[in-house]
Amino acid sequence: MRRTGSLVLAALIGLPLALAAQAGGSANPISETYRGTAARYAANIVKAFEAMPADKYGFKPTDAQLTFGFVAHHIAQANYALCSAIGGEKGATLPDRDGTEPKDTLIGELKTSFDFCDRAMNKLTDDHLTDEVQMFGRSRPKAAAALGYVIDLVDHYSQLAIYLRLNGVLPPTAQRSGGS
Repeated sequence: MRRTGSLVLAALIGLPLALAAQAGGSANPISETYRGTAARYAANIVKAFEAMPADKYGFKPTDAQLTFGFVAHHIAQANYALCSAIGGEKGATLPDRDGTEPKDTLIGELKTSFDFCDRAMNKLTDDHLTDEVQMFGRSRPKAAAALGYVIDLVDHYSQLAIYLRLNGVLPPTAQRSGGS
């Protein structure tokens, strides 16, 4: 188990560095890699929520899972928490939601949280990736917050793609002219 954990850690550290090497001569290749990946997944997440019919926002594959609509609110909350650490500004405090709110309300909340994260990610530079920030009650390097944000988006997009397919909707990245 310990070897597996070491391999995962090496992959999490090595992947951004490998991708950054492809950026070719940038002053902030790691930050730019995080920023670009986050932007692609944020756009695809919004497209996924736009693609799902409003009457399916109450859908959840099993009783133990979140509804599609609640996932939008959950992502927005996580965005504010993670991007507050990245950008050094306090994020919005969202009202309690249960995911039954109108589709436009949930998508609007999500888009606003992504705007906040874009501003935070635009402040990110490689020189400050080791700066300590508070994240979920612990002191962590800023790189952990940026990587956590990207991983959270990737994880949730995968979740949304499954929810969409279970409802006969093709996910944005599976469409010919779709996402990235």
